[in-house]
Amino acid sequence: MPKLAPIFTTWLRHTWILLLEEIRDLLLRPRALISIALYLASLSLAAYGLIHFDTAVGDVLQKHDNSGRALREILQRLHLQDYTIVLDHIEEWPLLFPLFQFYMIFWLPTFVALVSCDMINTDRSRGTLRFLFLKTTRWRYYCSKFLAHFLLYFVLHAVSLALLAGGLLMTSEQVVSVELVKPFLLCLLMFVPYAVFVVSVTEFVSALTRGTLSSLLLVHLFWFLVLLLMIFWGDFPLRFSHFVGIIFPFGDFLWVSILHTMGWALAFMALGYALFRRSEI
Repeated sequence: MPKLAPIFTTWLRHTWILLLEEIRDLLLRPRALISIALYLASLSLAAYGLIHFDTAVGDVLQKHDNSGRALREILQRLHLQDYTIVLDHIEEWPLLFPLFQFYMIFWLPTFVALVSCDMINTDRSRGTLRFLFLKTTRWRYYCSKFLAHFLLYFVLHAVSLALLAGGLLMTSEQVVSVELVKPFLLCLLMFVPYAVFVVSVTEFVSALTRGTLSSLLLVHLFWFLVLLLMIFWGDFPLRFSHFVGIIFPFGDFLWVSILHTMGWALAFMALGYALFRRSEI
């Protein structure tokens, strides 16, 4: 056991140094800066629409007290009574948060692909991997790449949720700041496993390819094939129901989403590292 302490300390120090270097390089990369700027622009438009939509729907629901009962009857007729727990909780939430989470599920794979598709093959094409591996290991390098890109998206999502909550507070007289703490924290929590899954898939593809364009195309092809399989193959292990907890982090939906997305993420991370470990540099 005492020998594990210096090993862990060395891993942590090397990973931290590589992480900071990757973040610096990432923020200076033109494609990453353009993608982040486009994301912020689309976020502004989405925030404007979602905030006003949330306020309008809240006014309608106040005028129709039986709307929740009607929605429960619809779910029961569709044999989706398990989803009535969503209605029990969502009545206490602004609709802004689940709508933004739903929006995030679709834009995050594309956004990550644009920014991070060459997280590994850039160093390979530059010829810097041989120099790096004289001072560190492939595992530390692989971990630092993953952590740097994951932290970028986590911070962006946290800032996005905070800005949306602030906009809702300024435009709605019915919402108080205390009511937004729980949905903010739960939505941020559920972003973690989904972002880990998306970044691990992108790093897996980047470890396989040598060019930026091929990585970008292959990542998008992967998500397109996954979407087709989820729609047309009923026995496909990854299902839409596994992502319900990301949009509505309540009850069993929360844990089902965490376990499934983290399971897939760890599988792709392990597979990606195994291939990268045996690849030429």
